[in-house]
This record gives sequence, C-alpha cells and structure tokens, in this order.
Amino acid sequence: MCARFDLDAAVVDESIAAADTFNPEIRQLPGGTVRPSEPALVIAGHRDRIHAGIMTWGLPRYDGRGLVINTRSETALDKQMFRDSMLRRRCVIPARVFHEWDPGRQMVTFSLDDRRPIWMAGIYDEAHRYSVLTTAANSSVARFHDRMPVLLDRDALRAWLFDPEAAVRLMARQMPELQHHQEYEQTSLF
Repeated sequence: MCARFDLDAAVVDESIAAADTFNPEIRQLPGGTVRPSEPALVIAGHRDRIHAGIMTWGLPRYDGRGLVINTRSETALDKQMFRDSMLRRRCVIPARVFHEWDPGRQMVTFSLDDRRPIWMAGIYDEAHRYSVLTTAANSSVARFHDRMPVLLDRDALRAWLFDPEAAVRLMARQMPELQHHQEYEQTSLF
C-alpha cells in the first residue's frame, strides 16, 4: 500500500507554513514522485515545536532484508519494531497525491477533491527513516486496494505529533473520501 507519492513546491510551502521551524534544504528537494529509500519532506515534533525537515522513506527490516515502507496502524503499538516510534516519534508526510496499484497492476492516483495537500501519518526511527501508517481502505479506495494511508487534517498535526492519546484517536477515525484518477482504464469490449 502506498509505495509512491508526489511532492510539489506548493506542498513544500504549505508544510513550511504549518511548521515552527524548517530545514532550508527542503526547498532543494526535487519535485515529482517520491519512492521508497528516497529522501522526502517530513514534519516532526521536537521540544514542543513543529519542524519540517528531510528523512528517508523506509525503516530497515529486523532481518536486514529490505525496508518497511508502510506500518499497519492497528498493530503499530503492539509490535516491538514500531512501538517506541509510535509512542515517541510520530511524523507527518506531506504530499500532493499518493499512488496505488489496482489488482490489474494499473496505477491509480488519489487526491483530495480540492487539491489540498495530503497529510499522511507516519512514524520514524532514531536514524530519521520513516514509515507511512496505513488503515483499512474507505469506500473511495477499497475498489482498488484494501489499505490506505492514515490521513490527517492540517489542524490535527500538533495533536498527532505531541499527544499519544490523540494520536490513537486520529488513527481510528474515518478517513476522508478521495478522488481517484487512472491514466488507463480498460473496459470490456463485449
């Protein structure tokens, strides 16, 4: 689930506006599609301040074989690999859109209806590598995939970053409906 997302200058500007401090190098990040193992703009909390910086997508697997790019929100507090990050190192991954692949291996692009930035909930480790939290897909995503990112409203960023109890509530709430777009949709000829 969610193995690509897009970042653009407007999302960077909105992220800077949502933060108390920011790393100026985020303006140098290339726009376009972000893939696992690549650096991206991430918002995190530090000493009661929201900071926009750069982290790498993917937590190293416990066995050293690959990366964990998505974490199931329903079990994140139960699994040893994620528990400490869920309690102490939550982050937000801003995006314009995210991409998913349908069962036929066709890419589907998801966005909010008014083109606002998407604020994906995440966790990160001490080496500043992150994973996107996922939840069961709502009706706007379920026809394409059974999971979707945990999405936050901009006014919930501070609660997500600094309040563990609020974070649990935010993960459990209904996700907003999304628009989808496919470059190619095959229809039956018969």
